[in-house]
Amino acid sequence: MKSYFLTIVMIVLGVLCHAQEYDVKGTKVNVQSYSFENLDGENYFKLDNVNGDIELEGWDRPEVQVQYNQFIYADSDANLEEARNVIGVVCKSSGNKIFCYVNAPDINYNEDECAYIRTDLGSTYGQYSYEHDFKVMVPKNTNIVVRNISGNIKNVQNIKANIVKVKNVSGGLKMEDIQGTKVLASTVSGNLHLHEISSETLEAYSTSGNIILDGVSGIIRSNTISGNIVIKYTENPNGYSDIQTKSGNIDMSFEDPIQGLVGYHIEMTGRFFNDTDLEVSPDVGIQNYSSCGDKKSDYKNKKLEGKRQSSNEFILQTSTGNIYLRYL
Repeated sequence: MKSYFLTIVMIVLGVLCHAQEYDVKGTKVNVQSYSFENLDGENYFKLDNVNGDIELEGWDRPEVQVQYNQFIYADSDANLEEARNVIGVVCKSSGNKIFCYVNAPDINYNEDECAYIRTDLGSTYGQYSYEHDFKVMVPKNTNIVVRNISGNIKNVQNIKANIVKVKNVSGGLKMEDIQGTKVLASTVSGNLHLHEISSETLEAYSTSGNIILDGVSGIIRSNTISGNIVIKYTENPNGYSDIQTKSGNIDMSFEDPIQGLVGYHIEMTGRFFNDTDLEVSPDVGIQNYSSCGDKKSDYKNKKLEGKRQSSNEFILQTSTGNIYLRYL
């Protein structure tokens, strides 16, 4: 709850900062390299950004390279110069961890909680604003934790690690070519596009946006309030999966055959189209059943359940949309 409150505070702060027009602009480009003590260990790179875009890519070199472009917008040359002296990026290396965050007088970064805390804004509030665009290269076996408040996470790619967590608040998020034990991607306001993700567990969440999972494998938990969820499996899931949207369609494409997914629980108020070999009997609590051709079934406004005891169960729920199951 505390981190959620801090996030909302920063959203409001960002909106207020950009409500004013600024005439003076200053830019700065910085590139720094860092190294882990043990390349073969369980290493972590963490990045917390306030406002701007992020790109992160894995490479075969042993060091971490952090490049950022800093943009400061002020209402006078004097305020621009003041802002340049107090705004920047801090990167620290400690053992198996390298972490970077934005430093500014109107926010304080708590390293223990990994969260921004709004401070006394002082006399400079409203006289300047700032953005940071990051481009980061890391050894591809590095565990990743990336968080942004306002801006797009343009791409996180070519990572092979145990943990990959990427979170945004206001903006889109894209990830591709990821192999991990646990992969998490979330944004409050924006679309998620994940391509070629291989993991034991994949979590993808958005409050207001579409979720596209293209070429994925593993157990999936995905939820959006307002948006569609599209999933294309490269390997059918072998465990409990939960896919939910309040206002949107669920469209899932599987490898043929689908017999391993013998347990299911489906809820919707729209229509259900099944073009797979999944056995959905109209005799099990189903109404308004009608055939739509070979292997195609159409159900409406009902719950479908089958063999709930299965460890390979998946749950699909949508309040106002349709559900589509098909083969690639």
